[in-house]
Amino acid sequence: MNVQALELFQDGAAVAGFPGVATSTGTVDASGTLDVVLTTHSTFVLRATSQGGQDEATITVFQQVDESEPNDDAATAQVLTTSGAPVVGMVSPAGDEDWYAVTVPAGGWIRAWTDDGAGACPFDTYMTLTSTDGVTRLAFDDDDGVGACSFLQPGAIDPGAANLAAGTYFVRVRAYSSSVTGTYVLHVEFGGPGCGNSIIEPSEQCDDGNTAAGDGCDAQCTYEPNGTFTAPGAPQLLSLAQSILHPR
Repeated sequence: MNVQALELFQDGAAVAGFPGVATSTGTVDASGTLDVVLTTHSTFVLRATSQGGQDEATITVFQQVDESEPNDDAATAQVLTTSGAPVVGMVSPAGDEDWYAVTVPAGGWIRAWTDDGAGACPFDTYMTLTSTDGVTRLAFDDDDGVGACSFLQPGAIDPGAANLAAGTYFVRVRAYSSSVTGTYVLHVEFGGPGCGNSIIEPSEQCDDGNTAAGDGCDAQCTYEPNGTFTAPGAPQLLSLAQSILHPR
């Protein structure tokens, strides 16, 4: 495909100076780097245009948050306000627990996991989701994430992390072993009910993490029939969405 134009958008606005004009050979010189200043996060869309149409790639970039001690219990929990922003934390000294607070609306959900920020697991973590009272455990996980890292998945796997009452909840991170210390990256996503959040809620048949049509699960999170076949009795609907549950 000969690219005729290459454009970059930041939060819906075109990035000035980014290569986007076709050369005489029908290609684009897209060399160079882009420096941006983030206050919380930005969504970038790279759009390539050719004679065959347009194609886009989207990525959201977050400003890193550092853990703030003391955050050893519900009363001193570090408040997280941006869903998805990575938090660099440290279990130190041995036996340390780090608490983080997030607020969700009625019907809300919380998804959280740990890693080293580059797709690997720094050490075996253990994570707990605690209710608004700071005591009641709603969900917990040891090593459902990458390697021996933790991953709380709202929905069928961790139902206690979905369909929450409005309020402030607590994500607690510690090392599985009381003798281990180390640095980790915590990712916490949270929000309210709605189609496209990868959680099958009471009013939904499916949820594949988007609201696009034609992929087996439509914009209202109901199955999209892919065809029919005739069997004894009456025609039966076929759907591609039967296995669409809650992708990460």
